[in-house]
Amino acid sequence: MIFASIQTPHWLFESSKLFWIVVLVSVGALAVLVGVAMEVFWEKHWYKNLTDFRRSESIRQWGGRLVVLGLVWEVVVGAGVAVKDELENRATIRMVAEKTPRALTLANQRGLASSLSLLSKKPKVHILLNEEAFDAENLGNQLFNVFSWAGFPVSSPIMRGVAIGPQRGIIVGQYGSDGQIPKSIAAALKNCGLDATNDAGEASFSNELFILIQKK
Repeated sequence: MIFASIQTPHWLFESSKLFWIVVLVSVGALAVLVGVAMEVFWEKHWYKNLTDFRRSESIRQWGGRLVVLGLVWEVVVGAGVAVKDELENRATIRMVAEKTPRALTLANQRGLASSLSLLSKKPKVHILLNEEAFDAENLGNQLFNVFSWAGFPVSSPIMRGVAIGPQRGIIVGQYGSDGQIPKSIAAALKNCGLDATNDAGEASFSNELFILIQKK
């Protein structure tokens, strides 16, 4: 037996969404229309009696209330749609950003290597990859080249692991140092558009740098 999954086409979903937005806005517009009609058509220049006068005034007052309620409804619906669209846009941007691999152009690699080569101290560098980060392998190889070009001794092969701590982005650390070199390196990585922070380092790499590439 062959099972086929049925998915709603995107255009059909958007059409349904637009339909309900139009319906909701139309409710407010209809309330305004009815309210204005009640105000206009029940305005009289003369009345049969006091009861007729009171009834006409009551209808006109309810018409005014309907106009106000209709306008409030339209504002609420419009604001709700705007907020919903904004949240969806942010979610889409965030999803795209998470799926876009981090990478350095060749020009960025050379510029970063030139900047790092100016550091007076060049301790040994260990590059660690979180294997759960889909773009860690490529970025790790690029940083391996950058530090090599900058004159740093780089440990080979690159070390790999899974779920190394809760941090995200690129973590730069040096245990037993004043932290100036990790700060400088993290700042240089940020200048290249990468999310980087400095850390106290690991005792297992005493006085040596580690570059940990986590998930975005």
